Amino acid sequence: MTQVSARIKTYSYNGVYSFYLLIILIVAYFAVEKKADAKAQALKAAKAVKSGATFKKKAKKIRTKVTFHRPRTLKKDRNPKYPRISAPPRNKLDHYQILKFPLTTESAMKKIEDNNTLVFIVDIRADKKKIKDAVKKMYDIQAKKVNTLIRPDGTKKAYVRLTPDYDALDVVILLYCHLIIFGINLSQKVFNMFSYLFKMVECLNFGYSYLQMAH
Repeated sequence: MTQVSARIKTYSYNGVYSFYLLIILIVAYFAVEKKADAKAQALKAAKAVKSGATFKKKAKKIRTKVTFHRPRTLKKDRNPKYPRISAPPRNKLDHYQILKFPLTTESAMKKIEDNNTLVFIVDIRADKKKIKDAVKKMYDIQAKKVNTLIRPDGTKKAYVRLTPDYDALDVVILLYCHLIIFGINLSQKVFNMFSYLFKMVECLNFGYSYLQMAH
């Protein structure tokens, strides 16, 4: 009797063990299947992305009006029969417009003599860079520095300091020679200024020659 009961107990233990083992195998099988399905889905998604398929659905346009207009898909370039502007646009602020005239006051003369600086009345819209370029283009001289101020009468005055390679007095004399050669009518003020400069140069030359003779 004891042998039979022991055998029954063994069978019962074996049966429970087999039952649990069966459950574990079933769970493992479903886990493997799920993993395989996930891998297949990932491969499918990667293939779709590579091929350029989009997953977004196109949103339906919400229409709020009963009328419908056909979209204009053809847009041609302009092909005018004649130009709207007959002449090409010109630069209204060129170097002739920027530099109006040199100043001929006593303080301006002193600036020319002492500081190697030319004084001009310039256009109110001109900045320092434009004034510098205009002086370079007009007189072929290099400006070291440009200072500007607005006078009480509303005009702009520019102090153009030249580099040590150029002499402001020589530039003024050269300008006067050019004006005489080309026959430009000078105003009385400008004529007086140039006459004064010529007299000063003559005095300097006379003094220099006298010193040489004395030595």
